[in-house]
Amino acid sequence: MSLGIPDRNIFKSIPGDVNSSWGGNIQVHKAKKAGLHYDLRLNPPGTSDALSWAIRNLPGPGQKTLAVEQPTHESSYMGYSGDIPEGYGAGTVESVFMDKVEILESKPDKILFNMYRGQSVDRYMLMRTGAKDWLLYNYTGTAQETEKVPDYKSHYKSIKLNELRTDYRNEVWSPKLDGGHNTVLIRPNKRLDVYSYRTSLKTGRPIDHSYITDLYKIRGPVDLGNTIVRTELYIPGKDSSIVGGILNSNVWKSRENQEQGGKLKPAMFDIIRFKNKFVEDRPYSEKLEMMKEVTSKIPELELPPLAYTQQEKMLLKDKIISGKHPLTNEGIIVYKMDESVPYKSKQTEDYDVLIKGIFSASPGSKYEGNAIGGFLGTPENSKAEVRIGSGISDELRREAYLNPNKFIGSWIKVKGQMKYDRSGKIRMPIFQEFRIEKYK
Repeated sequence: MSLGIPDRNIFKSIPGDVNSSWGGNIQVHKAKKAGLHYDLRLNPPGTSDALSWAIRNLPGPGQKTLAVEQPTHESSYMGYSGDIPEGYGAGTVESVFMDKVEILESKPDKILFNMYRGQSVDRYMLMRTGAKDWLLYNYTGTAQETEKVPDYKSHYKSIKLNELRTDYRNEVWSPKLDGGHNTVLIRPNKRLDVYSYRTSLKTGRPIDHSYITDLYKIRGPVDLGNTIVRTELYIPGKDSSIVGGILNSNVWKSRENQEQGGKLKPAMFDIIRFKNKFVEDRPYSEKLEMMKEVTSKIPELELPPLAYTQQEKMLLKDKIISGKHPLTNEGIIVYKMDESVPYKSKQTEDYDVLIKGIFSASPGSKYEGNAIGGFLGTPENSKAEVRIGSGISDELRREAYLNPNKFIGSWIKVKGQMKYDRSGKIRMPIFQEFRIEKYK
């Protein structure tokens, strides 16, 4: 009997399961008889079984490969690296992946599962095609490629808070939620997919946030066809730095953080495609009715609180200015019913800035000789140089002093009162957070 194999004639059946965590392992196997291949092993919870398949290669996104079912191993063999001197599987083994995998669905002839490696999401399907033959399909990215996830967001014009008129009847207002902009793909009988509009520099594909939320557990209604909506993923009462950290974490870590600090909620604020038709350029009065239909069929995709009447708008404005709104103090979004793109009204504006260097602390300050004075950067779509000295923690100042090259080339978000049109500089910039999704 070889290492980890109780009986070469035992092939355990695949248990039925859904939305569950199993043990997962991939081993590179340089077998004397079978040659170089990979072994994929899955351990259902509560068992000592390592359901096993041998595959010649690891398929990339959109690729398929043959997976040959192997005798069920002992789960204690998972993660093993070393030599098998003789017998079944003789050769050398190296474990290259050992972690939890998420089983979206399992039954005797099919397994849908995800691997979360770092910040990436890899989606796989195992489908039986014969007595021992299976097909391993890597379907990562196929949904967003088919539906053409938009890699842009509309540019909102700005209105000063003190210039907002509450008596315009053709306007609907909502609080500007402080979160992350994402698109949600709704397809008939398919799980909902959630993607950032930003493209990952690592993969070249939109960043997959589907499994950080609970929306992947919902299937699209047939009568909505192919629909794509824009949402703001936010946590009530938390600012975007908290949300950004959760969105840019490994899926398992993100869920853990949400259990401790609050769950991400999607607020639907725009619609791109409705029942297979492009509608992003329609007036808001029409899009609002479409979104109301979406939320009636998928209640988890809520509309943000909307202020229709003059009294409701006055109350919203007062709460934003006083900082007493329960969801945000960012500002107000103004939807003009006869226009497709809304307006924003904020007490401060957000800007993305590329760090180009640092500047020294002022002589005589507590940071002189041990920390930076701040970052030098260039705002997005500008050639201007700005100095960001406010909002940086002492810890970050000292880390950047010791290793400035670590931060050069990183994107950060800053708040400022305005951006000057002629110079491109930002008035009173304050550091907020690193924009991890811009370079991950």
